[in-house]
Amino acid sequence: MTHARMAPARLLAAAAVAVGSLAIASPATALSDPQAELHSLQHVRATGSVHSRDGAFRKGCQSHGYRYRVRPGGSDWELEVFLVEAGGKQISTGYEWKGRDPKRGRGRFEFCSQSTRPGKFRVRSRLTWDDGETHVKWLEPRTIRLRR
Repeated sequence: MTHARMAPARLLAAAAVAVGSLAIASPATALSDPQAELHSLQHVRATGSVHSRDGAFRKGCQSHGYRYRVRPGGSDWELEVFLVEAGGKQISTGYEWKGRDPKRGRGRFEFCSQSTRPGKFRVRSRLTWDDGETHVKWLEPRTIRLRR
């Protein structure tokens, strides 16, 4: 199981065990690990979500809304949102970032029916933040359906 899929409580417990074993193994190592552990815990605490509803798929160019909410691990952050067809082709993106956008809000995907077909789509989101180090966390993907 990957760290991204582990429950936060289990990940914190595993991190505590790892820190404890490092402290026993080598005092010099233990002194340098609190900073790395802090970054690891900030990665776990950084959260976000993007929601989008099923909708109508019309001819021509159109937009489809989404809502987002983030709690990044640092003050400099950005959120990239991708609308992906069932075949894996990215058809639209949204972009929010600190300084211009609040930590919660709304965005829109723009796309045209000439290059896209109705069906199931995945909404994927990548949260990036900087707290002296750059961190990237993929948020839980969502599936939506756009019907004619």
